[in-house]
Amino acid sequence: MPGGAYPFFKFPVSNLSDTVIEANWMKEELTALRNAIRDLSDHEKIAGIMEQYLFTKFDGSCLTNESVMYVANKIFFSDEELPINELVRKAGYSHKHFIALFKKQVGTSPKNLQRIVRLQRVIQIVKNKPNVKWTDILYQFPFSDPAHFAHDFKELTGMTPDKYLSLRTFDENHCIIR
Repeated sequence: MPGGAYPFFKFPVSNLSDTVIEANWMKEELTALRNAIRDLSDHEKIAGIMEQYLFTKFDGSCLTNESVMYVANKIFFSDEELPINELVRKAGYSHKHFIALFKKQVGTSPKNLQRIVRLQRVIQIVKNKPNVKWTDILYQFPFSDPAHFAHDFKELTGMTPDKYLSLRTFDENHCIIR
C-alpha cells in the first residue's frame, strides 16, 4: 500500500525494519485486538476487525507526499519495471532527499519496494500451482539469473523458494512456520 504504515502510526516505519521492537507502548490495544480475533476462523471477519482497528489510528493528518505517491503507484501498477533513477528524477527532488522522504513515508526505499512487488508478482503466478518449476517463471521477470532470484527471495522472505512452496497456505503472503 503506498504510504505504508506512516499515516497510522506517525513515525517512519523504516524504524521497524530489520529489528525486534517491544510493543509495550501499545500493549493494551494489541491485547484487545488479539482477543477480538482469537476464536475467529473467517478470514474476512478477521480482516474487517483489523481494518476497523487501523481506521481508528488514521486521522488524515499525515497525508503522503504526492511525489512519493506517484513513484509508489508507478512501482505498484506499471506492467513493466521502470528504472528507479528515472522515477526519482520525475519526482522533482534530489535523489538523496527523495529516497529519505520515500523511506520515511513508505518504510523502505523505492528500489526495495520494487523488489518486493516483483517477488509478490512471482508468488501470485505460483499461488495455485501444485508443481512449480522456478526457472520457467523467473525469466518472465528482470532477474539476471536463478541465483539472483534465489538471493532476493531468501532476503525478502527469510526462506528459500522451495521452502516457501512447502509451507505456503491459502494466502500466498503467509506461511505456516514449523
